[in-house]
Amino acid sequence: MMSLRQSSKLKRRNSQKFHLESHVVKIEALGMTSTHLRIKPNATGLELLSEAAKKLCIADQAETLGIAIEIDEEYIFLEPDKKIYKYAPTGWKKWKPGSGRNMPRFVVHLRVMYFPLNISMLSMRESRHLHYEQTFYDILDRLVHVTKEEAIMLAGLALQAQFGDYQGQLNYFKPIHYLPKNVLREMRNQNVHETLRAIHEQRKGLTRQKAEHQYLREAAKLADYGYIYYRVSLTKDWSDDCAFLLGFSTKGLRLCHDESDGTRTIDLQCPWKTTTKIAFKNNILLLEVVGQDPIQVYADDYKRARYYVRLSQMYHFFDRSYRDCSYPTPLDVRDVIIH
Repeated sequence: MMSLRQSSKLKRRNSQKFHLESHVVKIEALGMTSTHLRIKPNATGLELLSEAAKKLCIADQAETLGIAIEIDEEYIFLEPDKKIYKYAPTGWKKWKPGSGRNMPRFVVHLRVMYFPLNISMLSMRESRHLHYEQTFYDILDRLVHVTKEEAIMLAGLALQAQFGDYQGQLNYFKPIHYLPKNVLREMRNQNVHETLRAIHEQRKGLTRQKAEHQYLREAAKLADYGYIYYRVSLTKDWSDDCAFLLGFSTKGLRLCHDESDGTRTIDLQCPWKTTTKIAFKNNILLLEVVGQDPIQVYADDYKRARYYVRLSQMYHFFDRSYRDCSYPTPLDVRDVIIH
């Protein structure tokens, strides 16, 4: 028979086990129903991604995805080997059941991190739909810039993907839900609704899934496709004149800025093939590219600068892993210096 002392120890162990496995993370993904996941607070970012992908039935094609938290309207991806409690709100890790306090809400976002240039990589319908949803909203929210002509063409495919064949209906959509605001301003003297309706009608015969697939094929041709941008500065004081965007993608790095008319100007292009060094010290990020003078940009703080270097490592590794053939490059993971 178990002694009282042994019983007490067993209860404590069971309580500790429950405590470790009872932490809840809310997973949000575009185009999918949000879900809650129970996970240990000392799980890694990669383990959280794996569990989230399993629960949303996209585990077979999770290699292009990442888990991110939202900070100041920017998405910060969790590092694969970093414990998730380091990204959690205060009190989440130490919360215990029966403490009388509600568990702090820990919300993460399942997002596309690596945009494949070859859309045929997305063989699963669920994975392709997630890529479609994020690309659609990135364009709508002007995270990905498009011309008026590109926006109209893509809007026609989006209408086909949502409504199927045009059946002569009237006022069945709002243009603001399909075109970026800068494009709507550019078309303010035109009948936008009629223009989009006509483009939608031209897509007759495409199934909704094929319309999404065609949308992604066309979006992959955009200059901004596949880039995830973060705000940086060329000076310490972060004046408006020196506010820039640092973009990361499987193609390389990019430094650019937005013009007052809504267009985006590329100031520096850094393909992985010609990028020789990425390093940081304090909040300064240093970039060295073959044939160009070294350039330094300022991040918000030390942690953000370190994150940019780590992100470069992950994108560079993905690029080398998924290219059709390997290529010689002067940038190696060991050359990405973390001071």
